[in-house]
Amino acid sequence: MKTPKISIIIPVYNVENYLVQCLESVINQSYKDIEIICVNDCSTDNSLDILKKYSNSDERITIVDKAKNEGLLLARKSGVACAKGEYIVFLDSDDYIREDLCEFIVNYSDSDFDILQFNIDVEDNTDGSKNALWLKNALQPSERQLKNAEIMKEAYINRSYVTSLVGKVFSAELCKKVYSIVPDEHCYVGEDIFTYFIFSCLAKSYIGIKTPGYYVYRYGLGVENADCMTLAKFEQYCKMSNWVKYAHQFLQQNGSNNVTETACKKMEQRMFEDCCKIYSQRISIEDMDAAANLIVKYWDNNDITDAVMQDKLGVSMDKFIYQASVPAYVKYAEAYKDYLPVVSVIIPVYNVEGYLRECLDSVINQTLKDIEIVCVNDGSPDNSLSIIEEYAERDSRITVVSRKNGGLSAARNSGVQHSKGKYIYFLDSDDFIAEDALEKLYNISENEKLDVLYFGVQNYYETEEMRKTDINEDNYYRRKQFFDSAVKGDVLFERFLNEDMFICCVPFQFINREFLINSGITFKEGMLHEDELFSPQLILEAERTIVIEDKLYMRRIREDSIMTTSHTHRNFIGYFIAYTTLVSKSITNSKYSQSAKNALNMYARKLYNTAKRIYNNLSAQEKQKVALNLSEEFKLLAEPIIEYNKTIESYPYKLGMKITFLPRKIEATLSSVRKNGIKNTVQLIKKYYFK
Repeated sequence: MKTPKISIIIPVYNVENYLVQCLESVINQSYKDIEIICVNDCSTDNSLDILKKYSNSDERITIVDKAKNEGLLLARKSGVACAKGEYIVFLDSDDYIREDLCEFIVNYSDSDFDILQFNIDVEDNTDGSKNALWLKNALQPSERQLKNAEIMKEAYINRSYVTSLVGKVFSAELCKKVYSIVPDEHCYVGEDIFTYFIFSCLAKSYIGIKTPGYYVYRYGLGVENADCMTLAKFEQYCKMSNWVKYAHQFLQQNGSNNVTETACKKMEQRMFEDCCKIYSQRISIEDMDAAANLIVKYWDNNDITDAVMQDKLGVSMDKFIYQASVPAYVKYAEAYKDYLPVVSVIIPVYNVEGYLRECLDSVINQTLKDIEIVCVNDGSPDNSLSIIEEYAERDSRITVVSRKNGGLSAARNSGVQHSKGKYIYFLDSDDFIAEDALEKLYNISENEKLDVLYFGVQNYYETEEMRKTDINEDNYYRRKQFFDSAVKGDVLFERFLNEDMFICCVPFQFINREFLINSGITFKEGMLHEDELFSPQLILEAERTIVIEDKLYMRRIREDSIMTTSHTHRNFIGYFIAYTTLVSKSITNSKYSQSAKNALNMYARKLYNTAKRIYNNLSAQEKQKVALNLSEEFKLLAEPIIEYNKTIESYPYKLGMKITFLPRKIEATLSSVRKNGIKNTVQLIKKYYFK
């Protein structure tokens, strides 16, 4: 057989269902002077038998039969080693090529190129995935001629064309040189990004041509169709970090410049982005911890990984590493092995080392001694867990729950799960309570056989300046009426709403444990403003409730708390989920009276208006995050808010607001005087208009 013009290398592994179409597309090329190198990567199905059958009838086919499975990179490397053609084309064995591809290559063989890229068609084997169309556009060539460093710059820095090895023709000289450099790495993921890094570094010329789709990529036959990824497969993605190390070694040995160094960083960024996306979207809940440990095991903590981590997962690399190492355990209070406490105080703890001691001191020094203190460390990266353990050593009533970060709702639910008391009280870890608070609450609840007892709050400001400028907070937590005889929860809820006195904050409630468990109400995990959803449901289930005037809770107002930080898309989503869930409850819950449903709808409308106000004030970037993080169902429900926002951004609306500015401000001032008094209204005006 004479020396062929083109070598087509086909790595083969367990593709008996697709291999025939692949081989037929090659042997039926209109240009015949080709060799077909099929590298069987130790297939366990009938792939080898199919190869032998075709090899017996076509002398252009050479079979390389590997003794063990080594992955795509080494299969290609084996094929390149025995290739004899002037040009090399890689074809995946579950794809196929058009019959005139080789003829196209020969027609361009007089051109001076090391790399020639042509168009790829995408055959969608899914149920209409949007990714297929995106992929078809992404796989097209950069229609230009590039020289030397431009080849790498456009592929890795500007990303004007993809780094996939399919859909390209390589000069055999360059190809053999590249594969003499790439390591004998047994891998299944990321080899193209790395291998093309070497190609683009050594190549002197690249030509991209817009053509018919000569290569057909069969999308959806492999891993793309899987909803969840196994840990074994995810580990292969994490091992892409090895390619970054090899790239650095290559540059150290062959010299580097600004383009190659930047390209290497971009390659690391792309690989780590893939890992983070898979971690957040395709790892099952039960595998999340193990997957996090794989990320920490394989990826270095540097500026690149930290930036990607913050962009894709919303946490720093330092924090992610810490969370992966957070010990998960429960140490139950020694004091309550043989009997049950009367009250369980549940304290979710996250990053509050500066306030935690004051909080714990206020609890352990309560006049009511028969209490259990359940401290739930929610993956704090500061010294909070050490402080909890220190107090647990001194006080046998403390149960320590340490868990990976899951948010306030998850921490509270965990606290309930590990509590034993007859009554449950939730305390925020940066606040504190009056010394006799639990004794008063317990005695009243016992005497009146209450399901829920509501009480007052006193704001505690870290600075005098915050106190002067935070009048709204004081007014928000001020009730004008109190109900010292037991009433049903739905009656109280209506009274609260009619007098604008409903306060949803859970730490201002003392709850009967049996009632809470039987109600089936828990905190919805993964959302902010969970109290807005929890508290209305709880009060409507209660048979006996009372409201007392005593200000037993000291709420700390500080600059960096959840309640004082500026709004993001998560705030909008929290309020919106609460709104939609409560409206659904009012429709579907047959136990609620009509008046209770009306009250619930009234409260839900307030949440809707709050969500709308938050959305209107979000930045464009945060509004995009709303769209990305809402399900299709919730997006449909949120359309009125989004459309309203477009309206208020219009010129006619803004003009109308200017015209009615003075009348609206006069009405707002009179309303504030009626609600807050003249003195507080004057201070509010100073705060917002004379800063």
